[in-house]
Amino acid sequence: MSLFKYTLVLSTILFTVTGNAAESKYPAFTKYVHDYHVALTDIMIEIMSSISSIGQSLNQEPKPNMLRKRSEVMAQKTKLFVDASNGVLKYYRNNVKQLAQSNEIINSIKTNSSPENLSRLETASRSLAEFTTAIIEQEFTVYANEGWANSGISVNRSDIVWVESSGGWRVSPRYDYVDQQGYINDTSNIYNLNKNYPLGALLFRVRGSSKPDGYGLNNMRGRIDSTGRLEFTINDSERRNNDGQLNLRVIIFDGEKLKKLKQSFQSIEGKS
Repeated sequence: MSLFKYTLVLSTILFTVTGNAAESKYPAFTKYVHDYHVALTDIMIEIMSSISSIGQSLNQEPKPNMLRKRSEVMAQKTKLFVDASNGVLKYYRNNVKQLAQSNEIINSIKTNSSPENLSRLETASRSLAEFTTAIIEQEFTVYANEGWANSGISVNRSDIVWVESSGGWRVSPRYDYVDQQGYINDTSNIYNLNKNYPLGALLFRVRGSSKPDGYGLNNMRGRIDSTGRLEFTINDSERRNNDGQLNLRVIIFDGEKLKKLKQSFQSIEGKS
């Protein structure tokens, strides 16, 4: 059974029933179930918050530090839930006769805290840690009058690159300075290195890949097509009279670790 299917409402009901049935005679048991209820609520909230944070970083501005903090909290909440699950079940086993009336509650906890479900949760926590640890952040400068600039960043096929920049460049003294989007209103592509993107736009590629003219960024993002060193340049085949520079902030997400992370969270949600 999915941890998500074990809803907060059901968790609250179980705690209430336990309190009515056993609190007067077995307050320690009530405390164990209460701790379990709190830990379950916390980990469910943390799972949803982590999924939201990952989605935000992949679709909006990446926030690696927020993801790293989320990973730390996820690991803490996971441990608390595992400990709370083991604690209540151990107490029940040691007092099974006295707590026979609580079998229904314990069976529900056993189902949702099965070794398989706890393993899925721990796997998701580890996957989030591995994903955040692999995030690469780097800053460097690309000049408009030079060729492909080697970022020094090693990437792999399916990695995701996100780029923001400051500064500006132009392709001729007759042109205004623009940002990494280039001259988006210029329909001429005579001098475009890559005809599919605006003149003056920032292009990226992997050195030695089968796409020598590179790719443009869509919503500041791109997907890596091969393994090698990441390079950037301006979308202009005639650079001699260019001027200016872009100061780039580049973030790389590991594609394979992202895939593993998605699978681990889907497993928790019961989608795998």
